[in-house]
Amino acid sequence: MILITGINGFVGSHIARLLVKNGQSVRGLIRKTGKEANLADIKSKIELIEGDIRDIRALRRAFEGVDICYHAAALVKVGRFTAEEYFSTNLQGTMGVCEEAINAGVKRFIYTSTCETLRRHPSPLPSPPRGEGDSNAYHDMVGGYGRSKFLAEEHVRARASSGLPAVIVNPTAVMGPGDINITAPGYLILQYLKGRIPAWFETGFNIVDVRDVAAGHCLAAEKGRIGERYSLGNHNVQLTKLFKLLKEVSGRRPLSIRLPYRLILAASYLVGSATVSVERVRSSRHPFFISSSKAATELGWRPDFDLQTTLKDAWNWYRSSTV
Repeated sequence: MILITGINGFVGSHIARLLVKNGQSVRGLIRKTGKEANLADIKSKIELIEGDIRDIRALRRAFEGVDICYHAAALVKVGRFTAEEYFSTNLQGTMGVCEEAINAGVKRFIYTSTCETLRRHPSPLPSPPRGEGDSNAYHDMVGGYGRSKFLAEEHVRARASSGLPAVIVNPTAVMGPGDINITAPGYLILQYLKGRIPAWFETGFNIVDVRDVAAGHCLAAEKGRIGERYSLGNHNVQLTKLFKLLKEVSGRRPLSIRLPYRLILAASYLVGSATVSVERVRSSRHPFFISSSKAATELGWRPDFDLQTTLKDAWNWYRSSTV
């Protein structure tokens, strides 16, 4: 039996779909208030257990007879929750999941981390693409989401050295169909195409298709080395190119102009909010590019989706979705 925490989420649902396609027995832990739209096509083929990852009793029920666990549950809406909420779910919840996984004797534990844990402290100079072996520290992290995920990843690594057969995957900016909770990359797409990003400065980041991320998780369970982490990223892209592609796939032409970084930074001091904070603007001064060579070499991970297809499928899903 395979357990997926956060099975109804963006990444979790695609992992479940891939496992079901491969004939695996899948069980999912889902919160009472969790949306099930992402599971509509496979709901009859999976087992669902209602519960929160912070509820030990629910975790014990979920882990009965489980051999492999994909821990994908997390609060991911950047800037939408308080620091205490991020830490309660992303860190304390993960700690509980790890302990129950050890108690259940799972053979493999795949933890869905984030590329945010690879971020380096804002520097006046551009840096080369980050990889799994690059060192970083808590003070490099940005916001409650990044900080809570950094500490959670550190906890998983520590438990991997004391009995938890854990492998960590670090997806970059995940895009594609099924972004039911509107993650930060999806929010950027929607805000831009709705004309709500009147100005921006040139920077960039790495984008990966959610379907490639699901495949990377499965390869990590099969081939990943215990205690190691693997970044899952595909396209290092500048905002200029990203916004051009978004116009092409959507047919929309939002009014948005490129301005110097210093002007955007000055504006963020005046109108700073959860989504346009000084901290986030400063951390984005230079492109945050990622290398996934380790996943390619050790896992045999080869992304299938080109950037235009990913953006087109994401946009079509947002248009047809009720979220």
